[in-house]
Amino acid sequence: MKWTLILALCVCSCFLLAQDRNANLLIGGRIQDATGSSLKNASVKVTNEQGASFSVQANNDGSFEFTVPFDMVCQASFYAKKHQPKSIELDTRNVPKAEREWGYEFSGFIVNLTATTLPKLPEIVGRIYYDVSDESFKSVKK
Repeated sequence: MKWTLILALCVCSCFLLAQDRNANLLIGGRIQDATGSSLKNASVKVTNEQGASFSVQANNDGSFEFTVPFDMVCQASFYAKKHQPKSIELDTRNVPKAEREWGYEFSGFIVNLTATTLPKLPEIVGRIYYDVSDESFKSVKK
């Protein structure tokens, strides 16, 4: 039991330590409601395929920023009180090793959350991935 806990903490630590701004994908955007108003106290939870996660609090204008390491697929879920959460899939696997040294940035996108009294689990509404032919990150809606 003790070793299982230590192993779990090591895995989580490695995931969190990989949040260095260099040699990663920097994600940035803004969380707002359906009218375009900023959602204060909104947050983002990023979860990798193994279940390790970290959370980021958006600032007063709903802006957020976080990094994810290369060679992984994870899910970013966007939350605000009394709003239906949404998720996007982040896929950083296809970035060529020669292109990784300085990292990449994908920012400026808007996440619109709809007000609701009974939020459900977040649904995946989009995907951000590296397009090898264009040598850049792209997004698609699902």
